[in-house]
Amino acid sequence: MEQNISENRQKQIKQTYQSRRKRPPLVPLINSSPLLRSSTLASSPPPHPSSSPIPRKIQKKTQAYLSLTRKPHRTTCSQCAMSYDTLSADDRKLHSKFHARAVSGVDILLPPTFKAISKVAVSTYTATLYKMTAQHLSSSRAVRVAIDAALRICNAELSAPDEGVEDFLSRASSSSNESAVYICVSPRSLTSAQAIIGLAVVDRISSGHFMSCDTGRLIPGPPIRLILGISRIYTAHTARGLGVAQHILNAVCESAVYGMQVPRNLVGWSQPSESGCQLAKKWCSESMTASEVSEDREKDADGTEKKIRVYIER
Repeated sequence: MEQNISENRQKQIKQTYQSRRKRPPLVPLINSSPLLRSSTLASSPPPHPSSSPIPRKIQKKTQAYLSLTRKPHRTTCSQCAMSYDTLSADDRKLHSKFHARAVSGVDILLPPTFKAISKVAVSTYTATLYKMTAQHLSSSRAVRVAIDAALRICNAELSAPDEGVEDFLSRASSSSNESAVYICVSPRSLTSAQAIIGLAVVDRISSGHFMSCDTGRLIPGPPIRLILGISRIYTAHTARGLGVAQHILNAVCESAVYGMQVPRNLVGWSQPSESGCQLAKKWCSESMTASEVSEDREKDADGTEKKIRVYIER
C-alpha cells in the first residue's frame, strides 16, 4: 500500500516538472512590453537636421487704411483729364503712367526698315511722319504695342470706343478699305526717346454728308462723294497748338492714294468731337448757304456759318 502511494507521488512530481518545462521564456514577454518600447524610442538619437520638415512660407500681409475724413478721394487731373483715387497706390501708379503718355507722347522705337513719308518743322525740332499699314503693324511687335497704347489714349480722351491695334487689324483684314494709321514722331534726344506726339486713323470711303459746325446737325441733301475718312485724330498735350494735326492731314492727302493728291473737299470726318470739329472747320470747311442755314436753325444766315463733310463709320 505504501509502495503504491510513493509511486503515485513520483508521477505527480514528474508531470509538474514537465509542465513547467513547456512554459514560454520570460525574455520575449519583457521585450514586447509597451513600457520597454517607449523607453527604447525615447533613448534613440534625434533625426538628422536634413530630414527636418521645411518651414512654412510666411504669407504677405496687406495693410488696410481707415480714412475718417469726409473729403472726396477721387480727383481729376487738369492736364490729362484722368479721374483716379488719390488713396489708392494702384490708381496713382496708373495715373502717373497715363499722364506721362498723354502729355508727352508714347515712346516708340522704329526699325530702320520703316521709311518716313515726310518731315515737318514742329516748334524747335523736326518731326517725322510715318504711314502704318496692317503689314507694318504685323511685322514689328514693339511698334504694334506702342501704337496700341497711343490708340487707347486717343480713344480715352475722345470718349470713343476702346479699340486697339487688334481691332484695327481685324477691320483691315476683313475689308478692302485700305485703312492706315498715320503717326507723327518727335526726334530722339539725350533726355527722351522717340515719342508719338500725333496720330490719325484713316479709312477709304465713298460717300458722306454735310454737317453744320454750329449745331452738329446733318444738312438735308443727297450724299456727297468722298475718298478719305478721318476716323480719329489726336495730338499729345505738349504738341498742341503747333500745327501737328494739320501736318498729319496734309500728309494723308499726299500719300493715302498712290499717285494721287486727294483734295481736301474729298475728306470726311467720323463723328468729330468739339475740338475735332474746330480742326475740320479750320482745315476744310465751307460756308453754308442761306437756305441751308434756314433749314438748320430757322434763321437768316450772317455769313459766319460753316459746314464740314462727315461720314458714318461702319
